[in-house]
Amino acid sequence: MRQIEVIGPTPALPASEPFDSWEVAAIGPAWTPIAGETELWPVEGRLGLYPEGLAFSAEDTVDRVSGEPVVGVIPAASVIDAGPLSPGSRITPSELAGLWMPRFLRRFRCPGFAVRTRDGGWVFDCPRGQQRSEEVSRRYTSNAVES
Repeated sequence: MRQIEVIGPTPALPASEPFDSWEVAAIGPAWTPIAGETELWPVEGRLGLYPEGLAFSAEDTVDRVSGEPVVGVIPAASVIDAGPLSPGSRITPSELAGLWMPRFLRRFRCPGFAVRTRDGGWVFDCPRGQQRSEEVSRRYTSNAVES
């Protein structure tokens, strides 16, 4: 089981049913690598879209201090904006985003999306980054343009 450091309390997942959920690899603003590691690698898990906001739950990663699975909740009111990652974006200082796609495609395709909140930025590495960022923006930002 992989461990990371999580700053702050472990939030509770929303009690309601999600509108949708996606398999993603995430990096949250309150997460840091454990001592001895130089960078934080993305955490594999599921991102749920709830009426209350976004909720990430890790598959095989725990908080080193609590021993609990890593969970991240982004309240809907805290979402400032969302957008796709550009081809060639780095998800860590040493690794390009798009870990799920063949390496040669990472320079040509959108490998995921980012969500900017009042508490910091989240990065989600997953297929269909453009569409997923539009979905998050449409549901959770007040500046979304209706079509």
